[in-house]
Amino acid sequence: MPDSKINTQDQCNLDIFETSDYKTYKDGMKLIGLWPFENSTKRTLKRAFVLISMITTLIFMQVRFVEELNHNIDVVLQSAGSIILSIGCIAKFITTFRAEDNIKLLFSRIAKQWASITDKTECKILADNIKVCHPLCTFYKVIAFFALVTYACLPSFGPVIMNILSPLNETRRKRLPAPAEYFVDEEKYFYVLFSHGMICYMLVCALYVIIDCMYSCIVHHTVGLVGIVTYRLQNIIDLKVTSNQEYQANNSEIRRRLRRAISLHKESLEFAQKIETTYNLCFIIVMSVNLLTMIFTAACAIRTLYYDKVESFRWFILYGSIIFHLFFNSNPGQNLYDKSNEIINTLYFTEWYTLGISRSNKRTMLIMMIRCLRPCQLTAGGLLVLNMINFGAVIFFKSKGGSDCRKLIFNCMIAAITNEVANQYSFIERKAPRKSFKDLRLCTCLYQAVKLAFPNANDDDIKDGISAWQDTANTRLKREASGKGPKRAPFQPIVIDETLNSGEESDP
Repeated sequence: MPDSKINTQDQCNLDIFETSDYKTYKDGMKLIGLWPFENSTKRTLKRAFVLISMITTLIFMQVRFVEELNHNIDVVLQSAGSIILSIGCIAKFITTFRAEDNIKLLFSRIAKQWASITDKTECKILADNIKVCHPLCTFYKVIAFFALVTYACLPSFGPVIMNILSPLNETRRKRLPAPAEYFVDEEKYFYVLFSHGMICYMLVCALYVIIDCMYSCIVHHTVGLVGIVTYRLQNIIDLKVTSNQEYQANNSEIRRRLRRAISLHKESLEFAQKIETTYNLCFIIVMSVNLLTMIFTAACAIRTLYYDKVESFRWFILYGSIIFHLFFNSNPGQNLYDKSNEIINTLYFTEWYTLGISRSNKRTMLIMMIRCLRPCQLTAGGLLVLNMINFGAVIFFKSKGGSDCRKLIFNCMIAAITNEVANQYSFIERKAPRKSFKDLRLCTCLYQAVKLAFPNANDDDIKDGISAWQDTANTRLKREASGKGPKRAPFQPIVIDETLNSGEESDP
């Protein structure tokens, strides 16, 4: 069946999306015009409303940004933050509805898979794995609502509250949620403009929450499929062999169970690949915007901390929300990775190596073990693997900060690598001629963090940055040896894998 076409017979199986496990997510998708089975006219009208609302607000903010560019830096920063968020949200929405055919296929396959699974235990495994995402999705909604109310309402109602708690000689002026030029008197039409700003912020919040929660639900459905594969493998062998006839019958049953498990495993891998194909462009854009916004909001929060604590609090709220958003999108991929990792252990403990198992069945199990050595994982455009390890690593490296590519590399390396380690290895001068620098990089996460923070940085920029850092590290080491410089306590020494060095160890 082609990816772009869905058999009309599949429509009968969509009742699964009316159950409590899916209905909330389905209703959210319908609300913003992303439910692929809805009437096309309704979808188009809803999408047009969302895009027109977002784009018009973006234009108003950009006009205000240009007007204040050389006059009020605080307004410029506030406008820039809102503009970045709006652009990321619009990009997320457009890339999602452009992948409508793939999303329709995903939902159709979910319905088919639920219809094909008849065993009660397997149905329970699938349902339980989907329920795993519900608490985090609920918490995500609460965090998003809190961030929305705090970030949007503080400029408008914060001055009113402060006028009561700490009055001044003059009344503090109320501000709109986001600086924008509406070409009307803001004081006279304040509440109308405030309502418009709140609607736009609510749209931004709703788009992020609905799309991310549905993504989490789809991925956890895949986790459930892998869980069923594990369950089938756990019950694959029933050794009660007392005669040759029983031996053949037992191995025939094992072969049948193996085929069922392998078939579902293959289906779950294909389903995960389809998820990545559907969302990879969306996630690489959103991740890039998020990481850029993290740097921007952190700088703004520190800048305003000493003279406007309310504004600084707004920036910290936004910064925390972005980190949680990155965590939320990494969590489903981590769960899928962990669950797929269980398959090889389950296969090993089925006692496949014992007597009573035919050679063909043993070979099949070994082949499946080899395939499971490479666990299933999701990526953002093939650049960043969505799991908790990379989430923590990127947050660590991004926390080091840096205004350009070289400064970011210096800050990360100084915090993580000792001078002695830097002196023992050469990553630049002795690289293999046919390999790119990215293949010989010191740390995958460092390379990803630099590329995401500075998309225009090429491999030569990163290579030059690390080469320059090595020179300074060698200089520091010589100073420490001569007693002219202080010794630095490393934050976290990294154990360098020999495979990254390719045996290219230099003389100390």
